[in-house]
Amino acid sequence: MEAEAEGIVAMGIQPDARLGAELSALLSQEQSRIVTHWVGLLRDAQPQLLARMAPTTWGSRVVETLGVMRSVLADPELLRYPVLAPGQVQSRIRGLAARAVMGPVGENAELHNLQGAYFLLQEALVEVLSEHVSGDRRVQAVLLVDRFIKQLSIAMSEAITVQRTQGLEEAVASRTRHLEELLRKEGEFLGFISHEVRTGLTAILGACDFLREISEEPLTETQGRYVRMIERSGELIHTLVNDILDYAKIESGRVTLRLEPINLREVAIDVIALLESKWEPKGLEVVLDVPAELPDIKGDRIRLQQIFLNLLANAIRFSPMGARVVVRGGLAGREEWIEVEDEGPGVPQADRSRIFERFQQLENAFSRGEGTGLGLPIVKLLTEMHGGHIEVLDPDAHEGGLFRVSLPLPDGHRVMVGKQTG
Repeated sequence: MEAEAEGIVAMGIQPDARLGAELSALLSQEQSRIVTHWVGLLRDAQPQLLARMAPTTWGSRVVETLGVMRSVLADPELLRYPVLAPGQVQSRIRGLAARAVMGPVGENAELHNLQGAYFLLQEALVEVLSEHVSGDRRVQAVLLVDRFIKQLSIAMSEAITVQRTQGLEEAVASRTRHLEELLRKEGEFLGFISHEVRTGLTAILGACDFLREISEEPLTETQGRYVRMIERSGELIHTLVNDILDYAKIESGRVTLRLEPINLREVAIDVIALLESKWEPKGLEVVLDVPAELPDIKGDRIRLQQIFLNLLANAIRFSPMGARVVVRGGLAGREEWIEVEDEGPGVPQADRSRIFERFQQLENAFSRGEGTGLGLPIVKLLTEMHGGHIEVLDPDAHEGGLFRVSLPLPDGHRVMVGKQTG
């Protein structure tokens, strides 16, 4: 059909106004037969598509299509154009296509099925009209039908593209509103935790101190044990609340780094001193092996302390009594690294990615399930905010844990200092 129509155009055959008026009248006269024949063709070609639609729905679509075509054929001026439906009539075809797409057909049919249904209409039109038109006029009628179907197909494609684009835009806008609402509720929840839970914990921990101060006699062993239990539980909850708030703020991008020149050796010294009350009772030997000549990096002092506090606290918690913990540092290419090594059970290869996920913990005899499961995820996020990365390595001479944080150097530094691994 398409090749025949193109051949007609190449020969310069153009339909005349009388044929257009005749075909317009025939469409009105034979409308019922065309609809019936078209639905029959569709049932044979695409039964699964038609089965989802009521026959009256398909019928209304083709009647609407034929109405537009009748108005096109009845206008003799439009028949002079190589393309059948320019200007106002093209807008009417687009409107028809938009209604077809937005209606039940568009909701249940893919683009190629909908187009295929209208090309079957072309067969139905030609077969019925051929009974009334013969010779050269039949060739001209085929040309008219072919032009109309092509224009309708183009208009349908445009309408479906517009509909799908609008649907995607609406879906994105709806999703954005939903995410904004979730963020608002998260902020309200975190604000509640920050105020209400911290206030209650402060009162609980203050009450423990008060019990010791007001007692005229020292607390009994049992009383002291219960007070220490309350304190440890309160401190754990306080740490958990702080970690949850920190993680939520960092992950949502609400933490801004205050960058300044930082000496990582000084940070390591401060962190070791801050945790002395944790490692000294266990009889641990904490060794600092960070060269004094390490250059400064650009970082946020508070957040870098938070990174190494988490790593050293983990090493202390997982280490057996009297063990050795080493804090090392050095340079490798364009990065400066600090690592914390302990003599604990280490991290199995299979768990090395899991431990950086939220609320994931490794149980062992030394840790006794302590911790919040957010320390390492926070370390990873803060390290990445500084443009660095964290990795889990294997100690050289013994079993244990070894975490290395690598951070980018400022421009102009490319030196090798200290231990190199990996």
